[in-house]
Amino acid sequence: MEAVALSEAIDLLLANCKNEAQHLIAEKYPFKPDKVQNRSYSEKEKMQIFLKDGFVDRYSGKQLVNPGILKSITCFFPEEFPYHPHWKMNQCHKAYWDLLPTIDHIVPVARGGADAPENWVTTSMLNNSIKSNWTLEELKWNICTAGSLTEWDGLTGKFIQLVEAVPDILSDTYIRRWYNISKRSLYTPTSAAEKSFYCPLYNGKITQYDCDELCCGVKTGYFPNDGLPHLMKLSDISRKRESCIKCSRNKA
Repeated sequence: MEAVALSEAIDLLLANCKNEAQHLIAEKYPFKPDKVQNRSYSEKEKMQIFLKDGFVDRYSGKQLVNPGILKSITCFFPEEFPYHPHWKMNQCHKAYWDLLPTIDHIVPVARGGADAPENWVTTSMLNNSIKSNWTLEELKWNICTAGSLTEWDGLTGKFIQLVEAVPDILSDTYIRRWYNISKRSLYTPTSAAEKSFYCPLYNGKITQYDCDELCCGVKTGYFPNDGLPHLMKLSDISRKRESCIKCSRNKA
């Protein structure tokens, strides 16, 4: 229909009827500018959407992976699995486009869509780039069914295991950030009795997540950077680290 409208407008122009052509375009193929809203979401909110969608690309149904696992592989194999901070395709492994999840707005913000969780879905960096500011109808895309974390967690569990087995990779700020977000997001406490125990470093009761966090600080000297409050200062951890090292819960 749009092409037909343009054809009719050209016929009017050829007939020297510019005003009529202008009116026809305004009526049959109008430009509709939308109010643009700012995009605003944290990486913690991203992780919540990834978990909700089961690390599945909602536009293709493809399984995606935790952002931290890709960078971890790069740390071990920088030449075989390269990463480039500006995403130069001739210097960055294609996995960063194919498997790295990001948030996309179902209705593009530039087309008036809300920057809110109900308009967010998980997709790959590749599909996010393809979709750009087009609507699903324009691309003839559909929303695929979300995945289940019991079937696929985006290698998040293995990412956490890898970091805790080789904590030196936490020197990479990107890996450290996604490790902290992953730990915080996946930790779901049950009863108070099960989640609290005495910590000699903190000198009080803490949760298992806080225990892992403090042990990580003792081992690496790095503290979580997930925007959430910490139980202790790094200086206090340094002074009392021996009590943590001697604790049976410390897996060092």
